[in-house]
Amino acid sequence: MNIFQRNAAANLAEKRQQKRDSAQKKFDILTKDAAYSSTRAELFDAVLAARAPSDIEKINKKLSQRVAKLGFSNEELQERNYCKKCQDSGTLFSDGKAVQCGCVKTAIAEAAYGASMTPDTAENSFRGFITEQLISERPELDLTYRMLSSFVEMLDGKGRTPLNYFTVMGATGTGKTLAVSVFFNKLKAEGVFSYFISAATLAQTFSRSVSTYNAAEIADIMSELTSPEVLIVDDLGAETFFDNVTRPKMQEIIEARKEKLTVITTNLSPKQLETRYGERFISRVFDTKKGGKVRLSGADFRLER
Repeated sequence: MNIFQRNAAANLAEKRQQKRDSAQKKFDILTKDAAYSSTRAELFDAVLAARAPSDIEKINKKLSQRVAKLGFSNEELQERNYCKKCQDSGTLFSDGKAVQCGCVKTAIAEAAYGASMTPDTAENSFRGFITEQLISERPELDLTYRMLSSFVEMLDGKGRTPLNYFTVMGATGTGKTLAVSVFFNKLKAEGVFSYFISAATLAQTFSRSVSTYNAAEIADIMSELTSPEVLIVDDLGAETFFDNVTRPKMQEIIEARKEKLTVITTNLSPKQLETRYGERFISRVFDTKKGGKVRLSGADFRLER
């Protein structure tokens, strides 16, 4: 179980308990009400005495009216589960096969959002976040965002897309991180399972994966990078490079994600990337049939703003 799954399980457990506690609290309020308690006892006695169905129906109606007067409904008192679909089991059955319920998928996605460390860009579109003047001066920023958005529209519902790699290149301050951060916010808004990770944190993840000899633990750690529908790696090339670790692990991730979308920002040129991560990496990432790239230019707009 990777960190997203562990956090999702903990969050779901808390929400499920809150739902049960809420239902119990409402029931406790009702049982303290004399009119409700006496009517409930009357209903119980009527059922035991096998009284006429019409009599039992009248008592039931009387009980419902009392519940409503106290500000509740019979439905909400009976609903003790956070997820109505799976009844808090986390599992549904489709064509005889067990599948993960949407409540679990959403919780995992939210855990990935929480683990992502992105700059504080609240907007999910460049319009409104950046001035029209800046967009006119740097049209490639808006173009980059629209190209990335078109990739997401190709997701098939299972996290797969025919276009798998997109690289945003350019010097420091040209808007690479901004472009993918705004894009990440769009993914969050649409509920796409996405993870935004800096290259520095990526290197730490690689280190964790080689610090254990437990195969299951290694698989869990690496699944943090392979399981998201969209993985965004920011500032690739700026991380500490570990001999015999960074290159093979980077190639492993790219290979494992060949049916999912991976977005990379980097200051490095294609040649520098090849020298650092190898020919196999370059062959995948810059495959024109499976993805694309864009180069942002201009002065450091952090200094201009």
